[in-house]
Amino acid sequence: MKAERRHELKENDLTHAIEVGRTYLQGHGKSLGFAVLAVIAAVVVTSLVARSREAAAEDRWDKMSQLVFDTPEATKRSLDELGTLAAASEDDRFALYALISKGRRALEAATSGDALPDEALNGVARDAFETILRRFPQNPVAVGVGNLGLATVEENDFGLDGNADHKAKAASHLKAVMDDSRLHTMPFYQTALDRSESIDATFTKVVFKPAPPKPEPEEVRVGPLAPVEPPQPIASPKPVETDQPVDAGTETTMEGTTLNIGRPPSSGTQAAPKPADGGADAKAPEKTESDKGDAGSESEPAEEAGPDKQP
Repeated sequence: MKAERRHELKENDLTHAIEVGRTYLQGHGKSLGFAVLAVIAAVVVTSLVARSREAAAEDRWDKMSQLVFDTPEATKRSLDELGTLAAASEDDRFALYALISKGRRALEAATSGDALPDEALNGVARDAFETILRRFPQNPVAVGVGNLGLATVEENDFGLDGNADHKAKAASHLKAVMDDSRLHTMPFYQTALDRSESIDATFTKVVFKPAPPKPEPEEVRVGPLAPVEPPQPIASPKPVETDQPVDAGTETTMEGTTLNIGRPPSSGTQAAPKPADGGADAKAPEKTESDKGDAGSESEPAEEAGPDKQP
């Protein structure tokens, strides 16, 4: 009996609650529907915004990975793009990475040649590191990178103008790193310590002596040319005199020897016999030049007797 009574009481409480709820919904149903719809819309919008930010962040990372620095023109465009991406990003991690890349790339390009650092690129690096310190003052990585980068910028400026004030500025940046207790366990601290110890040598102006002038070439003086003697005529060889008869097929050379030139005597003529010594047909000896000189005006020798003449 008591159990049945308790069951009836529970059924009555449930029926009463349902009736109350039905009455409330009839009066406030529209308000509750709007509230539920608003909650659902908020969840959807939040999800869409998060996905949009993730997509934008991925797009920025992709753009930064596609930048090139192979030529001076491409380097300038890429440095400008890094600054634009960092300024437009709400992601501090991405913005810090982009600014660090901009500063380091600018320093590399400024000191890539053998000549003095590029002043314009050194100014781009200065702007990047100053932006890091201004935008992320509470980030220890940003403090270390920014101050060390600005110390390098001061070193490059000293190489350009030789102003000793750059040494004091670089020392202040290195001291800011060493005085930050958050950086004592990071590599930034040891780097700043080493550079601070060698700062005097770094900021010493090196002056090279000018190269000695090249020696002037010696002047070669040419004197008057010696007179050139005209060529002397070649004396013709004197004929060799001989008392021997010369055949028509022979020729007397300058050495006194005979040369047979292969000309045979004529067929109808025979050589005249040589007369005996002391005969009437003996040929009178011809006088030499010396004999002629000794003889003075002596008459010429008698005519040679031919074979047709009789004594």
